[in-house]
Order: sequence, then C-alpha cells, then structure tokens
Amino acid sequence: MTPEDAKRLDACVQEIVAILYKDTPSEHLASLESLELTVRQQVIEHISPQGALFLSAPALRPPVGANESSKAVLAP
Repeated sequence: MTPEDAKRLDACVQEIVAILYKDTPSEHLASLESLELTVRQQVIEHISPQGALFLSAPALRPPVGANESSKAVLAP
C-alpha cells in the first residue's frame, strides 16, 4: 500500500468510526462487553456487506491462472 493510500484509508476509517459512534446509543458504551458487541454488530451490518463489492469487482480480481504458485499440488 502506498503512503498516500494508507493516509486515505486511515481518514476513511476515522470517518466511519465517528459515524458509527454518533449512531450508537450511550447505554451501549457503558461497558467494554457491550461496546465490543455493538462494534461487532455494526461491522456485520454496515461494513461486511461492502466487502462483497470488493470481491465481486471484476477489475480487482486476478485473472484465472495468474497465481499458479498458490495452487495446491496433490500427490498421485
């Protein structure tokens, strides 16, 4: 990752955190356990579905056979 991309990613993450924090009821911030459960639920609900877009983007997928060295070789 380039330093510019790392800075941009950090800025985006900070913005996401601020939005999720703002939309979190204060009672969910009362303990570490409730905070962890809330963050996990928010990631599942809001962030993980966007990961599917990353995985389905044709321009981002490597061409078939591009990484031949990663294929498992089975003994006969």
